[in-house]
Amino acid sequence: MTEISADSASPETHIELWKHYDNLRQAKNSSFLTANTIFAAVVGLTFVQDTTFIVSIALLGIVIGVAWFLLLTRNGDYIAFHRLRAGQGVRDFWTPKSWTPPSGWLDRSLPLAFVVFWVMVVVGR
Repeated sequence: MTEISADSASPETHIELWKHYDNLRQAKNSSFLTANTIFAAVVGLTFVQDTTFIVSIALLGIVIGVAWFLLLTRNGDYIAFHRLRAGQGVRDFWTPKSWTPPSGWLDRSLPLAFVVFWVMVVVGR
């Protein structure tokens, strides 16, 4: 089997991989958001009951939020790599021409918000 280096791939290949990683990011966001929503609903329904159960769910929510954050960070690195390679090293190929923050910052804000929420649930109990 012949191994192909990343530099020998065509820009079109990198664009397709960029799209693939973007689709994976969307699927991860959907899955983790659903899991956190279910946990939040369970905590909301049982908030006046068993403290141990609620703290356990919140700790699991923290672990899931951190995992979500780390997965998005890794996925963002893959996307940045393929964007740079698709533009053949020219950063202006994919850099947005707007004042908005980079998508990597925005992507990771939702997992961080959930981690803060779950920490507040633990502290509040």
